[in-house]
Amino acid sequence: MSKPNFKSSMNFSTKIHDTLAVDLIYKPLGFINISSEVGTTLDMRKGIDYTAQIPESIGSEQFVNISIQERFRNYDYAHYRDVTFRYDRPEKKSKSEYSFIEADFFLYGIANKNENDFEWAYMFEVAPVINALSSHSIQYDIRSNSSSGDTRFITISIDEIDKLGATIFKYHLT
Repeated sequence: MSKPNFKSSMNFSTKIHDTLAVDLIYKPLGFINISSEVGTTLDMRKGIDYTAQIPESIGSEQFVNISIQERFRNYDYAHYRDVTFRYDRPEKKSKSEYSFIEADFFLYGIANKNENDFEWAYMFEVAPVINALSSHSIQYDIRSNSSSGDTRFITISIDEIDKLGATIFKYHLT
């Protein structure tokens, strides 16, 4: 696996969002008016990649505004069954996503080899997961990026998130 850089990672995520996530995840969930915030202040300071609207309740004509953080990985990561939050960058003594994310939902997915479907995808509410991490009420690990070592991230198994009742949608996960 080659060392990814921020721009190539962002381009990959945008591609997967446009070619897979909208049709396979957002439309079936009834999301409308999906707008990109990638590269904006909302993205960089609040961990919000997209804003959208969802029905207030099943069958409702009323919609509420929501925000989403996305993370997509290539097929090399298909064997993992966890999600990650960027935790910090020790060399730069800076905090990352975990300390400032304000998105309502997090969509995490692994593209298949051909990048024409998800190997699996998982959406969950952010607040209960961050609260559980802060109170140490779920199991998680803090790991370093194996290719560069410049970023640490929190890994949480999908099973731990499921225990919180924060799961919104599973795609190809049994």
